[in-house]
Amino acid sequence: VCTTNDQCASGACSSGQCVEYPTITRVAPLDGAPGNFMTIFGRNFGSSPGVVTFLGGSGVTDDVAASSPAACGSAQTWRDDRVIVVVPQGAAGGPLNLTNTAGFYDDTANTRGFQGNFTPSSTVRPGLCAVTPTEGAFGAALSAAGVNFGAEAGSVTIGGEQAGGALAWSATTIGGGTVPNLAAGIVDVVVAQGSESSNPVS
Repeated sequence: VCTTNDQCASGACSSGQCVEYPTITRVAPLDGAPGNFMTIFGRNFGSSPGVVTFLGGSGVTDDVAASSPAACGSAQTWRDDRVIVVVPQGAAGGPLNLTNTAGFYDDTANTRGFQGNFTPSSTVRPGLCAVTPTEGAFGAALSAAGVNFGAEAGSVTIGGEQAGGALAWSATTIGGGTVPNLAAGIVDVVVAQGSESSNPVS
C-alpha cells in the first residue's frame, strides 16, 4: 500500500499500489516502409497484448495503432520484455507509445527510457517474428518464421555469428539452421536478404 510515489521502489504509486511502468529500452529498426516489422525491447510490457501507437506529430490526428504480425501468434510477438509490431499504413514520423493492458505506458519522447523517433521510408526489409526454440546450446536446431525472407537463401546470424547447418529457405520460413558456438546469454537473431536485415528477435 502506498500514498506517494517516493514510497515505491519503482517510483510510481497508482490507486494505493506500487506499480512498475513499462519502460522502452531499444527499438529496431526505427525506420522503414509500412508492412515492415519493428521490435521494441524493454520491461513491464505485460504478458497479454497491449497497444503500440505511432504518434506522428503533435496532436492525435495522425496517431496510428500498429498490429501484430499475422505470421506469428501473440505469444511469440508480445512478451513482458519484447514486442514485435507491423509498421502501419499512414505512420508518420515521430515517437512511439506502448501501453500495456493495465493502462500504463511509456513513449520514446520522454526520459524514462529509450528516446527516438520513427522515420518513414520506402525501405522494405525481411520481417522476423518467431525463432524456435527460444534457447539452445551449440549445434541445436533452429527455425524461424516471418515475411519477406525472399525466394533465394539469404543469411541468418545469431549473436552476430552465422548460423550453421544447411538452411531450408522460403519466403516465410527458415529451417535447418543450427546455433553457432557462442557464450551463454541473450542474443539477437537477424535474417538478412541482400543488403537489408530484419528486425532483431532475442
